[in-house]
Amino acid sequence: MLIFTFDSLVFRSPEAEMFIFLAMAPKSEYKDKEDFCKAVVDRQWSDYEYYAKKLKYDFSFKPVSRDEYEGRTLSYLNLLSPKVTVEHGEIKDLCEIYPPEWNDVDLFFESEGMYFYYNWSTTA
Repeated sequence: MLIFTFDSLVFRSPEAEMFIFLAMAPKSEYKDKEDFCKAVVDRQWSDYEYYAKKLKYDFSFKPVSRDEYEGRTLSYLNLLSPKVTVEHGEIKDLCEIYPPEWNDVDLFFESEGMYFYYNWSTTA
């Protein structure tokens, strides 16, 4: 599993107080998307075992439309510095991992042979 974190310093406007967490791994390493997301939560919240345990049982995997995806991911990825690009190929099986909040969005998607876990959050 590869994990990338993009904090406010790599956005075009550092005062935006945004943060992107992106995890990706080959599908062959996991039984299914839920197994992958559980592994991500374990890594992301390794210092907070109790919280991680709760999160792993709250997955909703609600399908998300292409328009919702573009609003919740591409718009924020496009705010990264031009020196940072994220290539992911054709998106399939796009869904919310948890219901979104005004300051936090967690999405799962896959492309040919890969699973992705995307989190956008802000403190602004």
